[in-house]
Amino acid sequence: MTTTSHVIRGVWRARQDRRGPAVAAALGLAALGLAALGLAALGLVLAAGEPSLVVAGTVVLVGGHVLQVLARRWAGQDLRRALAATPRWANQRLSHAVRTVPVARVAHGDLLVVRQGELVPVDGRIAGVGLFDESALGGGAPPVWRSPGTVVRAGATNLGPTVELWATANADDSAHAALRRAIEALRVAEDALAGNLRRLGVVLSALAVLTAAFVWVSTGEPSRSAAILLVATPVPLLSASLVAVTAGASRAVRRGVLNDASNPLAVAITRRARRCALAAGSLTLVTGAAAVVAAFGQLAPAAALAVRAVVDVAALGAALAALFPPLIPTLRTLSAPREGDTARESLDALLGLPG
Repeated sequence: MTTTSHVIRGVWRARQDRRGPAVAAALGLAALGLAALGLAALGLVLAAGEPSLVVAGTVVLVGGHVLQVLARRWAGQDLRRALAATPRWANQRLSHAVRTVPVARVAHGDLLVVRQGELVPVDGRIAGVGLFDESALGGGAPPVWRSPGTVVRAGATNLGPTVELWATANADDSAHAALRRAIEALRVAEDALAGNLRRLGVVLSALAVLTAAFVWVSTGEPSRSAAILLVATPVPLLSASLVAVTAGASRAVRRGVLNDASNPLAVAITRRARRCALAAGSLTLVTGAAAVVAAFGQLAPAAALAVRAVVDVAALGAALAALFPPLIPTLRTLSAPREGDTARESLDALLGLPG
C-alpha cells in the first residue's frame, strides 16, 4: 500500500509539473512502469519464501522514486525561480496619479513606479538610486546597486525604497521575456527527448518482462525472475537523462547565458550537460548486464536489489553533476569551445532546436 500511494503521488506531481505535458506524461509512465515491475518482482520474491527481502525491496523502490522527485526539483530550481519573477503588473505614473496596468500595456518611454518588494515590470532606466535583487535573472550577485540613468532589467526585485524608471522596452522586448522564451524552447526540447526515451523505456520494460516470464516458465524459479525484474528497468535512463538536460539549462540561467548561445560559457555548459546525460543513461547498460547474469541464476534477488539501488543513486548523481562546473582542470579544457563551433551549436545542439 505504501508503494502504491507513493507512485500515485509521484504521477500526480509529474502531471502538475510545469515543464510540459510530454515530460509530465513520460515521468508518469515511468512511475507506473516502476510500480508494475517492482510490485511484480516483490510478489515473486514473496512467492520464493523471502519475506524479509520484500521489506528491503519496498524501501529501495520507494526511496529511489523519492530521490528522482527530489532530483528533478533540485535540477529545475533556477528555472522555477526565473519563471516566478515574471512581472504581470506595472505602476504607470500619470500627470495626476499612479495607475496599475497589465505589463503588456507598458510602452517605450512610459514613466513607471516600482515600490519596495515589487518586480521591475520592463527594462528601464531608473531616475534615482536603487537596490535590486537580480538573482532570478542570473549573471549577477544580489543585491546590486543601480545609479541614476543605469538600466534595470525586468524581473529584478526592488529591495530599497520606491524608485521611478523610464521604460526602454515593452514587455515582449524585455530581457526577462527573452529568458522566458528560452525556457519555453527548453520545454519543447524536453518534450521531444521525453517522447524518445518513453518509447525506448517501453521496449526495454517489455523485454525485461518477457525474459522474466521465459525464465520462470523454463526453470520454475520465481526468485530468478524476481532478480531480473529488480534490475531490468529503464527508469534511470528516462528520468536521469531529463534531469541532466534540466540541470544544464538551470545552470545556464544561473550564469545568465541561457538565451546567449554565442557565449563561450553557454557552449561549455551545454557540452557538460550532454556528457552528464550520456553518463546517466549509459548506466542502464549496467542494469541490462545484471539482468543477463540474473537470467543465468548467478545473481540472487538481494544482490539484484543492491545493484538497483546503486544504479539509481549513481544515475541521478551523474545527472545532477550538470549543475556544477568540472572539478578537474583537464575537464575544464575539454569543456572549452573548439574552433569552428558556431553560436547555434551550443545550447541549441543540446536542446535539439532548429538552427
